Amino acid sequence: MSTIVRAMINAGLPNPVWELDDEQENMFLDILKKEKPVSGQSYPRGHAYLGYGGLLVSTEPDEGGVPDELYVHDGLVDLDGYFEENRVDDQSFLEKFLLEVGQVSLTPGQHDSMNEDIRTNVHNGPGVKLKAMGLTVVPSYNPGRWNISSYVRHRNNCYNYATNILTNGFAQPGRASRCRNVGVVRRTAVLARADGLEAVPNANAVLATGHYVALALDLTGGDEDYHWWRKGSDGTWSHKPGEGRATNLDSSGNIINDPQTCDRGDYNVWKGYFKVVRDEVEIR
Repeated sequence: MSTIVRAMINAGLPNPVWELDDEQENMFLDILKKEKPVSGQSYPRGHAYLGYGGLLVSTEPDEGGVPDELYVHDGLVDLDGYFEENRVDDQSFLEKFLLEVGQVSLTPGQHDSMNEDIRTNVHNGPGVKLKAMGLTVVPSYNPGRWNISSYVRHRNNCYNYATNILTNGFAQPGRASRCRNVGVVRRTAVLARADGLEAVPNANAVLATGHYVALALDLTGGDEDYHWWRKGSDGTWSHKPGEGRATNLDSSGNIINDPQTCDRGDYNVWKGYFKVVRDEVEIR
């Protein structure tokens, strides 16, 4: 894997660029994997900011699933929107590491200026504030992440979408927890609880961590199936029907305010609400 770092500092002249060696790449990946996920926050300034706007990291696709491009700045790691939720760069640790690696490619003035900007953001950046808040993670409605890539769209279903976890393997309840009866529709709720989902009586309370999802079954005839919805940060619900596109509309084309009362088509067996806490749920 080749990893290139660009300091987003110039508006007219080319930006400083450096490449990580094998040891530095491994350290970069180790740090990246330790960062916690965040939803609803994006690269805070760099897309339209004059002066130092963070670091743009470009990689070649590899088996580890590292995004082709990501931005590191102001306490956040923006994974370019489509494939993973953004992450907090706690105390700007990743940004500091990449800056020190690239010091030989920078003028002393550039390095000192960027270092001071990072030092300031460690105390005031949005990522640090989110860390202090305990990372209340509620997914925003971001259909592009699931719809733009046909590879992602065809390999992730309603269970992936509801839990907000891309597996690119059409995840099935109970598969990750190695349950028997995987694929038995009438056991879907039990299998999902084995994966770490928690059944809750309603989806009204503000959660300290995690987000709400809901389940209904289609038991008509011999073609049984299940379907999941998830509640977004704006209070409305959305879903992804199988290999189809993620949407916030029900079967009648209306915004989904509550999956229990919306038009669910043939999925008329209501199985209730669940809570998903990302660190406590594993799907496959």
